[in-house]
Amino acid sequence: MLSFVEHEAIRGAHPRNFNIDPTGKWLIAAGRTSNTLSIFLIDPESGRPYFTADALNVPDPICLEY
Repeated sequence: MLSFVEHEAIRGAHPRNFNIDPTGKWLIAAGRTSNTLSIFLIDPESGRPYFTADALNVPDPICLEY
């Protein structure tokens, strides 16, 4: 069951989409106008996302799929 844990900025502009990898360990968020994918590590105990200080420049990110 999902529940609110924390509001976390994506370190980009205009959040477009996000997805959690199949292992549940990583969250990637796409910033539409910043052209970025921001990478977060998900704490397995609390579910809190931690920004890894990694962001990739990707032109026009729209949808993240695994």
